[in-house]
Amino acid sequence: MTGRLAALAVSAFLVAAPVALAQSLPPPPGGGLGLPLDCDFATTCSIQNYVDMKPGPEAADWTCGHHAYNGDRGADFRLPDEETMLRGVAVVAVAAGTVRAVRDVVRDIAVSHPAAPDVAGREAGNAVVLTHENGWEMQYSHMRQGSVAVKQGDRVTAGQKLGLVGLSGRPEFTHVELQVRHNGVVIDPFSGRADDGGCGGCGGAAAPLWTAAAAAAMPYREVVALCIGFAINAPSQELMDRACPRAAQIERTAKSLILFASLSGPAGGDRGRILITAPDGSVVVDHT
Repeated sequence: MTGRLAALAVSAFLVAAPVALAQSLPPPPGGGLGLPLDCDFATTCSIQNYVDMKPGPEAADWTCGHHAYNGDRGADFRLPDEETMLRGVAVVAVAAGTVRAVRDVVRDIAVSHPAAPDVAGREAGNAVVLTHENGWEMQYSHMRQGSVAVKQGDRVTAGQKLGLVGLSGRPEFTHVELQVRHNGVVIDPFSGRADDGGCGGCGGAAAPLWTAAAAAAMPYREVVALCIGFAINAPSQELMDRACPRAAQIERTAKSLILFASLSGPAGGDRGRILITAPDGSVVVDHT
């Protein structure tokens, strides 16, 4: 079982200097933001972390939940494993805009890997920054090397492919981080509030920047099962991160089975229920 994971801060190379936040925000570009990945959030993609909305040394997401780390300034949209990344999942523009900056030269490798290079100044990895009307700006970080499909000055449409989800910069898992800014101030797209501890903060009234369809496709989940199944030998966390073992790989003659799971989001006090059923629907195991 894994606990919460953290994607490190984006590179200062791409981030605009913060300025004072206006009392009210204009409507988001296009009237609402679309999904950032061409992916099914019910079966494949998930949200690992949200913007940290709690001032001070502690962290909290927009619901006052624990899906954030201290100082997190973007939302992390992740894939279950590197095998899914290698198959290719498109990062798409959440709204029409103009490409302000790109980078596509950083290797895809987890920060914990012994061969991970020094990426000081390039922590965001391969990234694209789009500018939009009325002071809005979006940054997409940690994209796959060689996949960036736009160049500086390009005009892109909502839903247009920008590249692929990757593992570049200083990530701990395969994902893309989306940072939303208005006049340089980070805005949490799920609540529509700033992360500055002034007009921001967790638990207040939410005015999401997403379209209704995008918001419905990304419901808030306390816990996400990233990799779950059966094996004849206990798989390591490294294996599950690289390629989730598939049940089809188990021979029918196996003498024993191990149920394994890698979870995102469990917290102290949580309880889990394991329910295993046979092909005929009968219950084999029901354990809490």
